[in-house]
Amino acid sequence: NTGYFLASKLREENIDIDLLMEDNPHPVSDPKNTGELEFNEYPKWIKFWNKNCNWKYQIIKKIREYDITCAATELPIFAFFALKPYIALATGSDLRELAKSKTIKGILLRMAYKKAKVIIFTDPDLIYSIKELNLKNSLYCPPIRDFYKMNSSEKVLVNKNKFNIFYPTTHIWSVKGNEVFIKAFIQVAKKRNNIHLTLINKGKDFKKSLKLLEDAQIREKYTVLPKPLNQNELVSYYQNCNVIVDQIILGSLGSIGLEAMFMSK
Repeated sequence: NTGYFLASKLREENIDIDLLMEDNPHPVSDPKNTGELEFNEYPKWIKFWNKNCNWKYQIIKKIREYDITCAATELPIFAFFALKPYIALATGSDLRELAKSKTIKGILLRMAYKKAKVIIFTDPDLIYSIKELNLKNSLYCPPIRDFYKMNSSEKVLVNKNKFNIFYPTTHIWSVKGNEVFIKAFIQVAKKRNNIHLTLINKGKDFKKSLKLLEDAQIREKYTVLPKPLNQNELVSYYQNCNVIVDQIILGSLGSIGLEAMFMSK
């Protein structure tokens, strides 16, 4: 959880900052599942909004309580309507895809970017999107992560006699290039019996990726995990595989690639 990590580090520097999160967050985004929370309970400086109860107004109202806001992904739109100073934090597809779309949300996000005090982007290839959208007020900052808290007590069953490939990437063909890797894996799998792929049912194009594998008739050579993993589960798979595969066609490393480097994979 990048938001939790940034907020906690700033608080260590005696900066009065709160973190605003959706209540009942997705397991992947919940600090409780990343080893971040020492006592497994949320500190008082984490505030929540309820997505079942007029959540858009809740966010705008909460932003108006602060002098300045750092708004990530799509939240710059809410900061824009709050009429308070804000910084926009772009982390990937928000700037790479959504901000270029002709949807209402895309138009609003472009407006929000141009109104922001500064746009901080964490992937080097996003500079091309910055230039394409003619955004002048931008600053590149490498992803900030505390990899030393990555640990796991989860047990994962893998066949140690196989060459195990772990592919936890979200399936969005136009962004991640999943079909490039899947087709390459199929070619290798048809020639080698000691190879096994583990992938996750995640992303709008997962069914297309799965169909490629099903049509290849190599069912015994891949395993599908039914839902996204939390941090502890991810680390267990990292530890028990031979190779980790991330996005193929982007000009920068995603979180998975950075975590793989830390795990010496």
